[in-house]
Amino acid sequence: MKKVISYVLSFVLVLMLLSLCLLAIVKSTILDEKYMISKLEEANYYERMNGEIIEQFKNYTIQSGLSDEVLENLFTEDKLKQDINNVIDSIYTGKELEISTSEIRENLKENILTEVEKEGKTVDFEDEAMEEYLKAIESAYESQVSYSTSTINSIGSTFEKVISLAQTAQIIVIVVTIVIAVLIIILNIKQIFGLNYLAISSMASGLFILIAKFLLGQSTDLKNIMLINQATSHVIQLVIEDFLAKVTIAGVVLLIIGLIFSIIYNLLNKKYFEKTE
Repeated sequence: MKKVISYVLSFVLVLMLLSLCLLAIVKSTILDEKYMISKLEEANYYERMNGEIIEQFKNYTIQSGLSDEVLENLFTEDKLKQDINNVIDSIYTGKELEISTSEIRENLKENILTEVEKEGKTVDFEDEAMEEYLKAIESAYESQVSYSTSTINSIGSTFEKVISLAQTAQIIVIVVTIVIAVLIIILNIKQIFGLNYLAISSMASGLFILIAKFLLGQSTDLKNIMLINQATSHVIQLVIEDFLAKVTIAGVVLLIIGLIFSIIYNLLNKKYFEKTE
């Protein structure tokens, strides 16, 4: 009967170890604001976004008949970086996101005025076509930086709850894992503290993680991932690569721990039989 209970507990322990590893990795990557910002910097996200925003501006400017010179110095790199970081902060903390484009509008109007004056012409900023152009530039900046302010605000309120639930779940899983391990030890205290069952659970968890990672790696083509824009896609690629690397480490660690338990169990078991003989 003890063996049956021990095997059942070992199986549950495998599930707990898998859950614990997954929660720990997710919390230290996707659910960590500082981690995500570090990945933005690693991917040169701010510089890439700057280039993509300017290219978007150029598409509207060509249609307006103005030259690309009107797009010079519309916003600073510091403003772009701050706005992007505000988007990230809004997602993780639930703070309402607001992106100001008034500075961009005023700088653009000044550049347009300078250009038309050089040509000896005048410009009417009250003109409907001009107003549409100014709004298009403002909208392009906002959509490139945040995709959608309303969507980010909606995600933020939900994401904050997800982070809180993940923290609670991790605590519960840790407690359950410890309780199960203790029960296995108590049930098999006369059989070298049930180290064989702990070894099986740890090695099974490690092997499952490594096999799952291998299959996931084989079926996922990171280079062809495309979401929103190239800059964002590159960040996602880096996060997935790092996630899979951490999964590999977790699998190897569990496998090693299982092997250590197994070696200790076999050594103690050997000594026990030698003494009884």
